Amino acid sequence: MASFKISEENEKLLRDYYIKYYKDQLGIPNFESYVQKRLNEEQSLSKRIDALEKYSNIKFGKGQKVLIVGAGTGAEYLAFALRGCDTYAIEPDKTAFEIMKRLLKENNFSTKNIAQESAENMSFESNFFDFVYCWTVLEHVENVECSIKEMIRVTKPNDLIYIVCPDYRQIWEGHYKLFLPLFLPVWLIKFILVLKGRQTKFIQTINFVNAKKLKILFRNFGLIALQIHHPYDSTWERPKGWNKLVKWIQDNMEINRDQHWLLIKKEDTV
Repeated sequence: MASFKISEENEKLLRDYYIKYYKDQLGIPNFESYVQKRLNEEQSLSKRIDALEKYSNIKFGKGQKVLIVGAGTGAEYLAFALRGCDTYAIEPDKTAFEIMKRLLKENNFSTKNIAQESAENMSFESNFFDFVYCWTVLEHVENVECSIKEMIRVTKPNDLIYIVCPDYRQIWEGHYKLFLPLFLPVWLIKFILVLKGRQTKFIQTINFVNAKKLKILFRNFGLIALQIHHPYDSTWERPKGWNKLVKWIQDNMEINRDQHWLLIKKEDTV
């Protein structure tokens, strides 16, 4: 499988974008290591899509129309496009969208299939896509319910939507890379962030989605919803401290750190 290219100029744009995100917006002390992961995420994306093929019994390739909701700077677009998929994407952030356009052009892909627009109001026709991919985006949209409705609308009947997002009943906040009691009121979470010397503006933009709320929405929308549960991460084999509490919540309250959903749009889903 071919790899995607990133020129020095585009790598600098990516680095500056993610430094602003991890350092300036989130205040992560070791931000550079997370920036580097984003610059080298091709391998992890390939493994993620390999796993998706097993979950969904799909072999991603030519003839499949795939939509990426919230495509960021374009790495996920390239990962699907290099497998031969007819790939489309939306991204509302202007800076991320412009970087995605540059990366697509550098790798000889057209930019006609990408749009700078929101998940709540997509310009694609109904029943168009074979697979809709939404990775850690629902917690950032303006309206969760409208975004899910739009993903359903553009998906073909009997085809799939894949959604991954945090469960905000846990005690780990994955953007800040911090153990936080996320079931507390937002004002109190902000106070804890201040005590830790972190920025608070970002947490105010988050939708505190959780598996219970999403399950109700999926049922009301007439979807078949399959929740994927993964084995414990190898680093959790002997959990200590906060990690031990995360695992206890997962085992005894059935609340995962992240929720993975594979959704099937039925013929009569509206």
